Amino acid sequence: DEPIVRELAATILAEQGYRVFEAGSGAEAIKLVDEGLSPDLLLTDVIMPEMDGPQLYHRLRDRYDSLRVLYMSGYPKDILRQRSTLDERPDVLPKPFSVTELTSRVRQALD
Repeated sequence: DEPIVRELAATILAEQGYRVFEAGSGAEAIKLVDEGLSPDLLLTDVIMPEMDGPQLYHRLRDRYDSLRVLYMSGYPKDILRQRSTLDERPDVLPKPFSVTELTSRVRQALD
């Protein structure tokens, strides 16, 4: 939900050879999928306005059961559980993150 973080992550991943599509909100991400995008991985913040990351993931996972997710957040895990619908124990990429951390975690999520 933070444009600077989104743009930085997209740039880093594109430079690593990934095909990246950016969305500024959950609704925008769903629209991209409605228009024909078939994502392999959803990289999303956990806490966002209107629709949080877990809600977005579950809505997209209904369409693509092989969709993987990598959550990121600047909040501690106890706050994430209070302020989001995060009901599982996923490994969350903490913000701020390094280029190496981001690319490594994306690769792990896809493998």
